[in-house]
Amino acid sequence: MKENNFGRMSRREFLAAAGKLAVGAGAISAFGLPVFSTRAKGIQIAVRELKRPTFSQPEFVVPGGRAAATVSASKAGRATKARLLCSFSGEVAAETSLDSPLPEGGGNFEIDIPAHVPSGLYDLEIQFTSGGEPRMDMQRHSVSVIESFEAPLKFAHVTDYHMGDPRAEKQFPGMDIKKVRVASIEAANRENPQFILLTGDITAYPETYDEDYPAAVAELLEHARVPMVIIPGNHDFYSWLDADGTLRTDGVTYWRDFFGPTRRVLDFGPHRFICFNSYDWDSLTVRNRNLEYFQKHGGAISYSGTLSKRELSFVARAMETSGDRIPILAAHHGPRQFEPVPQQWCSDCTGMNKFMNLIKKFEPPYFFYGHIHRNEDITEGKTRYVATTSVGSDAGREELWAIRIAQAQPDMSFDIRTLKLFDSPPMKG
Repeated sequence: MKENNFGRMSRREFLAAAGKLAVGAGAISAFGLPVFSTRAKGIQIAVRELKRPTFSQPEFVVPGGRAAATVSASKAGRATKARLLCSFSGEVAAETSLDSPLPEGGGNFEIDIPAHVPSGLYDLEIQFTSGGEPRMDMQRHSVSVIESFEAPLKFAHVTDYHMGDPRAEKQFPGMDIKKVRVASIEAANRENPQFILLTGDITAYPETYDEDYPAAVAELLEHARVPMVIIPGNHDFYSWLDADGTLRTDGVTYWRDFFGPTRRVLDFGPHRFICFNSYDWDSLTVRNRNLEYFQKHGGAISYSGTLSKRELSFVARAMETSGDRIPILAAHHGPRQFEPVPQQWCSDCTGMNKFMNLIKKFEPPYFFYGHIHRNEDITEGKTRYVATTSVGSDAGREELWAIRIAQAQPDMSFDIRTLKLFDSPPMKG
């Protein structure tokens, strides 16, 4: 959708325009950073050595089952212990000894979940060695122990969280958009779904990624009481190139530091969720928000979606191997929001027609997405395209902000309800 241009503002002007309050020290460990950095230097990042599972891509497991884990290590070592801690009390629910070798660079292993562990959401702590040095890392909200995968599935669709986005408060002067963001997560909690599907645009602009990425993580972890499955949108992946072409910020690096994976195949009972990155431009310039660069070199930024050949292959393979499971697509952009001919800017990108041909071939019954900041529900062929409006930016004056609740039915279809969060914009104070 059309965006206001903050690309030529200074940081101070941007924050003033946003009416933004500084987040607390618990979310950000350093304030005196440069305006831009290619990664979040000096900030306590959320994804460190424990790469799987993460709070954005948790493991779902039954008592007595096994959870997959991945640890990165600069030197060879061993994973020695795993602990599950209740995400909300901090109590240790289980402790398991490990003896899993980690080659230089890291490795994968599995963790036995004891049969006595009750259903709930857990933080996972892994103790390991790297070159003989003891190490420990933890991911909050990263393991969901469930009674069964056979119970009827319910999930909440939330999208366009837009931490740091000033547009809603410009659209409705005096409102407090944080109240909407928090209300979206709390409304999802009350439905007690198996998970929240959050389809991108968690942040807003590269000018304030240093604040907004850690603030978004802190806010989501503070309020979510159920697991979250989170994938990126275009606002999360913007870059900033100086007029001379020097890279100052790359949102892809921030995403990996704060959310981790950019895609996921989630098999949940009879359903297969294929969650993918729909803003997969290989070109930094197409993602660049600095207008001064384009004034000097030509070209333009694109907010539209595209898939690299690798991402298209990932989606195709996930549908090809779904077996008896029902494939459900989830991304930030719907097909209508894809760049029709991305090859003009991206040598590795595939045309929209190839993606649509893939959908026609495999006929996934559902495609959940965001990006357009309005509710949309359209069926074409055998696929139902369901978009949900924003919970953190500008919105239609009538529908305002909402989430969706999808409840599986006996025939494996979904009953999809819209939960409007407010009848009028909530005010500050």
